[in-house]
Amino acid sequence: MNIKIFINTFINSGKQLAEQFVFWPLIIVCVIMLIILIRDFRKRASGSLNFFEFAGTPGNEKRYLSIMVFLLLFAIILNSTLISRIGVYHIDNPLENLWTGWNPFSEDFSVIWNTIVFMPLGLIFYLYKKNVKGIKIHSKACIWMSAISAFATSLFIETTQLIFKIGTFQISDLFYNTLGGLLGALIFVAIRKLRRKIKYIDPSKKQ
Repeated sequence: MNIKIFINTFINSGKQLAEQFVFWPLIIVCVIMLIILIRDFRKRASGSLNFFEFAGTPGNEKRYLSIMVFLLLFAIILNSTLISRIGVYHIDNPLENLWTGWNPFSEDFSVIWNTIVFMPLGLIFYLYKKNVKGIKIHSKACIWMSAISAFATSLFIETTQLIFKIGTFQISDLFYNTLGGLLGALIFVAIRKLRRKIKYIDPSKKQ
């Protein structure tokens, strides 16, 4: 396949997936975040801030954005793999494709998207722990948490599809989802270390 055609086809498939699986999760998560914000605003210690000032303070902004991104990623994943299939899919034999789906260059780009959608897990877990829980996690812990979470989420999805016959249980999905979580965490950790090195360069040594 020509590279230009491949890229255009890949982009178009991404647009179609976004139209099908992102809109309603985004709306639902925004409503949930609004409810959380209103609840926390009513519980605030100081009454001097209005609602928008309260939400826009540096600490709160990071906290709520971290929660929103965390919820949105999992909402999109669950919508695309489970919720949208209810009443639409019925697979008589969910194990018929157990060992298929390994080709990364399949026409529907399913392998590539199965990998990409789990790549943000490392960043999201780091931001959630730091901005919501107030806990800083080390690079190795971030990598392990991302890989394990990707595998656990993928196993839950595949098992649910198997039980309710709304999809096929595929080992390749488990592998590529976990690979996505691992690769995303490795990239995030590498970028974070690079930023630290650039940040702490001694200004006197610069030419």
